Amino acid sequence: MVYLSFMKPQGIALILAAGLSACGPTPALEKAVDWTPARIAFPPSADLSARVGAPGGRPASGKYSLRFYQRLKAKPTVAALAEVDIWDLRHHPRRYDVITIGPVSIRQYRDKTELLDQLATTHGLSKEKAQVLTNWVKTGGVVWVELGVFIQGHEWIEKDNVKMLPPLPDLKGFTIFGLPTRTYTFEATRRGAFAVGPAVFTFRNEATHEVAADVKTLKLVQSDLKTIYAVIDSDQGQPLVRESGRVYAVAVPFGQGKIISTLPFDEWDVGTDGEKYRVNLFEWLAGYPIPTFDPKVDIERAKD
Repeated sequence: MVYLSFMKPQGIALILAAGLSACGPTPALEKAVDWTPARIAFPPSADLSARVGAPGGRPASGKYSLRFYQRLKAKPTVAALAEVDIWDLRHHPRRYDVITIGPVSIRQYRDKTELLDQLATTHGLSKEKAQVLTNWVKTGGVVWVELGVFIQGHEWIEKDNVKMLPPLPDLKGFTIFGLPTRTYTFEATRRGAFAVGPAVFTFRNEATHEVAADVKTLKLVQSDLKTIYAVIDSDQGQPLVRESGRVYAVAVPFGQGKIISTLPFDEWDVGTDGEKYRVNLFEWLAGYPIPTFDPKVDIERAKD
């Protein structure tokens, strides 16, 4: 899940805190690989397995063997919005394949009901820049949004005493690139006046999308006291993660590009499928088949 200045340092930081944020813009366009674009207009241009910066290209996280990662075909260039020169997108749109956007703290939220308007307060996204970003997605880019508003434990203490922070918004009527959303609230455990214990939420995925074919269990770790997430309404696109009628991730066509609107599922835990979820999404966005894991060949990473 890299965090933008907009994101929490302990969060996705959007892979989105762990994986996605580790990638930065490439100084020059790389030679295009031999592939047939299907769902995004821009060819991938950076090694997925090396984006965490581990020695030898081995992923820093992963429950699969190195052989599995070496077989991956998608090589997206992923960057947090705060790292992107928006004006540069007009002339070098292929410099990035995925741009990530993460949660914002209660101190940074400005009662905006549209994501692009909120980004104007946290990223200096003027109307002109917002139009450039929108056009970039419509012409083939992918924006990966894990939008939420959170309050930390120490901020809650300040609220009770001196600072008097406003309550978390309900995000009613909030839109992402003009698309309606549904909201979900997660709370950590208060263990005392100053102590907050993380809460773990587990999702049994029931979605039938090809990305979710081998994604059975996902986990969300709520470390902040409380977070309200906004996910684009499933009527707008294809559900990727669904449980008991609630959709927690969706892929939305936006012109030639895509918006991935999702909760920040944990990709570090080897007991759940968060990493496979992200790997599947990258491959699918680039038009490649969903990679399979062969236990006869791909022994666990610890045994590799």
